Amino acid sequence: MSGWVLGADGSHWSGNILFKKMYQAGAKYYIGKASDSYRGSGKMFEDTKFDEHMSQAFAENELLLGCFHWLQPDTDPYLAAEFYLERYYRYPFHFPPILDFEEQYAYQKLISKEPKIYEPTGLESHYCWCAEVWLDKVEKVTGRLPIVYTAKWFTDHFKEKHLGFLRRYPLWVAHYPNVMFSWTRPRLPYPWDNWVFWQFSADGNGRGAEFGATAKSMDLNYFQGNYAELMSLLDEETIEPEDRMYVIEMLGNMSIRQGAGTQYNIVGYALKGEVHHSAEEQNGWYRIDKGWISGMTNWTRITTVAGEPEPVPVPLTVEERLERLEKEVFGG
Repeated sequence: MSGWVLGADGSHWSGNILFKKMYQAGAKYYIGKASDSYRGSGKMFEDTKFDEHMSQAFAENELLLGCFHWLQPDTDPYLAAEFYLERYYRYPFHFPPILDFEEQYAYQKLISKEPKIYEPTGLESHYCWCAEVWLDKVEKVTGRLPIVYTAKWFTDHFKEKHLGFLRRYPLWVAHYPNVMFSWTRPRLPYPWDNWVFWQFSADGNGRGAEFGATAKSMDLNYFQGNYAELMSLLDEETIEPEDRMYVIEMLGNMSIRQGAGTQYNIVGYALKGEVHHSAEEQNGWYRIDKGWISGMTNWTRITTVAGEPEPVPVPLTVEERLERLEKEVFGG
């Protein structure tokens, strides 16, 4: 793990924390729990240690700081996003918004109360819908691409077709190997093929006191990169909604629709290897020159950029290539 950056995360379960001691133990960042909701009621609450931990950590001014929301399936995700954002804007966090996507989806009775809020398509797709709404809301408000925390043991319970929208978000993965070697890597949940942060140790590690906590254990993480690369990730320019553009890389072939949804007619196809630009997004669909394309599958990689991206070069024809070669060889 040489070169990777160590950090910690916690909540009220961590007890009191001496952040200077955490920094001295080698941690360079701390991510605290900001918000959650009570199971079965949908009522939001702020973590009881959120303000105390964050005010102390910012006062120390040594750690890079972030905060996360724990997503429940029985809460209006729009209200959950707004509740989290009230906490997120309370401090000048270095990290973008973070969603904890790991609530046990066995609470099937929790979604039967408000049909006008929840999609009647089953708990699995409903919980994914909640995550999609929350992520879209906080990205549009903050202009920063959120990070998603989850684990393979959790996403393995879902049909892959419900998880494709997560691919565009940086992954904070949870996986706890019994033994750590230099070549050890986390098991990746679908649909990611790489990770940015890895929670490699948690409950039962007995390292709370080492990192300044009164709790017995402390959640520990690695950033996959060095400190300069971490700073580069966190210092990415915030993009205001009106200045936002999307670059859509085709990882496979997809239908182009007349409108933003599968109910619209197919008007063409976007092929693997193509790159499209979009300035308009509606519920995970992006308007390109020929129509609308879905960003909620595994066949697209979507990057948010500021302003109009550089145009994609038009491939040279055979004649143009020969003409260029002749000039390079013979001059003229």
